[in-house]
Amino acid sequence: MYTVTENFDNKMTKTNFKNEGEIVTIFSKFGEIHADVSKAIFFPKVILGFPENLHFSLINFPHMNDELEIFKVLQCLNDHSVSLPVIPAGFENNFIDKADMEECLEAMEVKKENFAMLFIATSQKQEEGSFRIYVNTKAPIIIDTSLQMAAQYVFTNNKYSIRQALDSKKI
Repeated sequence: MYTVTENFDNKMTKTNFKNEGEIVTIFSKFGEIHADVSKAIFFPKVILGFPENLHFSLINFPHMNDELEIFKVLQCLNDHSVSLPVIPAGFENNFIDKADMEECLEAMEVKKENFAMLFIATSQKQEEGSFRIYVNTKAPIIIDTSLQMAAQYVFTNNKYSIRQALDSKKI
């Protein structure tokens, strides 16, 4: 289904997809979603905790409402049971310092104009029944949009957390 150009020096390289325009219907934990296979994002290195899931698609949340408009679903195309709620961000965002963003771009060898970032989100039910949302600012997903390739980047300093509480004013 996919042809991947191998590159052994760990740099991101172009991935070629054969089924251009093919729409796949997936019944995920978030509901029925539709993914365009030609827009799949290839992860040459794994997302931490998901060692064998390499092709994902970024999809709008099904049943979108105002509370969910900032979220997307990062849906695995290899294993439909794997889907992650994420929050897209650009180079300038309220979570990561500019100097650290520059370091990330250099380490990942991604041009600023081809850069996109996703923060993986989790939720925890509070005692009063509401939910608290957290994002992983320590290890965001970095996407090279020109190559349709991504990797999880782990910041080595202690400025960021795998469980940063989401404040709606900070988004």
